[in-house]
Amino acid sequence: MEYHELELSTKYLSGAGRQLNVHEQTGLSAGLTQLKQDESFLEIYFWGKLLGTEYDYYVAYGLRNSDGEFAAPQKKFYYASSKPGMDFIFSELPSATAAETEELQGICGRLSGNPANIINGAGGGEEAGEGEEGGPEKVAPIEENRRVAFMVFQIDQDSAVVPAGAYVLNADSQVEAGPGFRGLSWDEAKDMSNYAHFRPAMDLAALRVAARDDVEFHNNFLDSLAIDVPSGCWVTRVDAAQSFIQIRSLLWPGYVAYHAPGTRFFGGTYVGTGEKCLDLPFMLP
Repeated sequence: MEYHELELSTKYLSGAGRQLNVHEQTGLSAGLTQLKQDESFLEIYFWGKLLGTEYDYYVAYGLRNSDGEFAAPQKKFYYASSKPGMDFIFSELPSATAAETEELQGICGRLSGNPANIINGAGGGEEAGEGEEGGPEKVAPIEENRRVAFMVFQIDQDSAVVPAGAYVLNADSQVEAGPGFRGLSWDEAKDMSNYAHFRPAMDLAALRVAARDDVEFHNNFLDSLAIDVPSGCWVTRVDAAQSFIQIRSLLWPGYVAYHAPGTRFFGGTYVGTGEKCLDLPFMLP
């Protein structure tokens, strides 16, 4: 969701228990305004909140069009910890290397909320490399902020829901807001095929269309939620006042998207511990 709509968005998230208190809303508004100015973004989006055992992480991102990428929304992520002294001061989220990603896949448990914590048990600041002959390979210490980046990437790949048509490609194949988007109808808003993932497409059909650069691709360049597996990993809920629809992820409990049909208002956020429901395929009918 766009950061300046935080207060308005809370009513669309309250039914799912995804609330930000007044202190958080005020701090995020100030911190993200400063981030927008410092990084010269046209817009900053609040991504969500990762709950830690001691402190929490707030995550946001900005969008940039990259000359090196075709037809892909390029997100640059930032994070802030609720640890005293770091309140709502956003820093760029570091990306994990291939070696770190492999090790992070085997790390379980809750985040602490302290980005400087060493989480892989490596000590002495040893660099990754060849160990002594016959001895185990030394592993460089991994700070918790890299695990945060790993979690955010995983969750964003499976969520980041937007209504179909909300974003299009311009003549230069760069992502921009759909000028003709006026919101989905109520019937359309209840159909998962009318929502898409706002990240680079992975579906082979979409990639084939991209290679041909068909005109239709400029409106359908994102992966549809209808092809997500396991089937049934998304559920919808209409509020009692019939004013908006929520789309909830069962794969990543804590992610909720929303859309007010007939308007341009939509968004989504994640508030949770970063734990994936690996048993979901066995729980679905």
